[in-house]
Amino acid sequence: MHVDGAYGGPAVIADALRPLFDGIEHADSIAFDPHKWMYTPHSGGCVLVRDERLLQAAFDAEASYVHEDTDRVEHDIDFARLGPQFSRGFQALKIWVSLLAHGRRAYSERIAHDAALARYLAARVRSHPSFELSAPVTLSICCFRYVPEDLPTNGPEAAASENYLSQRASTLNSGPPRSASPAEPSGRRRPGGQRADLLEHRLDGRAVPTGRSR
Repeated sequence: MHVDGAYGGPAVIADALRPLFDGIEHADSIAFDPHKWMYTPHSGGCVLVRDERLLQAAFDAEASYVHEDTDRVEHDIDFARLGPQFSRGFQALKIWVSLLAHGRRAYSERIAHDAALARYLAARVRSHPSFELSAPVTLSICCFRYVPEDLPTNGPEAAASENYLSQRASTLNSGPPRSASPAEPSGRRRPGGQRADLLEHRLDGRAVPTGRSR
């Protein structure tokens, strides 16, 4: 069984969020992207596997012109045999440096706080009569939409209102990176839908709450 934790996977190290991931320890492999919720520069992908031999069985290929004398190079891990890339850069360096510099506790606290910010925004949305949540808040994403009392629900006026709100949403998210992006979590056209992704990009205790769309 494979778990795709591209965005939310790192939240497993946050003590406050760990119960949401009960059962993940039974996975055969887990993938996640550190540049999303571990605050590292783009790009970097990680995969954890229970049995490394399965990777080699899937990707390995013997070729005499790429033979490596492991006794001379003093290591026995050839990453070209464990994935689709033969030539590769050292993408993992920035991830290891960040982990070594900050440690698990800093990540746990920052990720948990990001999720708390999303819950706070959800509470503010629920308390405002002109907004509604579009989806439950579980991690650091809060989806909501603008629904004033006079919002048309059908006919030409509804279409015009939908176009207007969509244009306003596009204007909001143009230019520099914003804290929200258009969202339709239900799969249906919902005017005014926005997704706020709450992240803090510093781990030194002086982080400023910011947002990033993905």
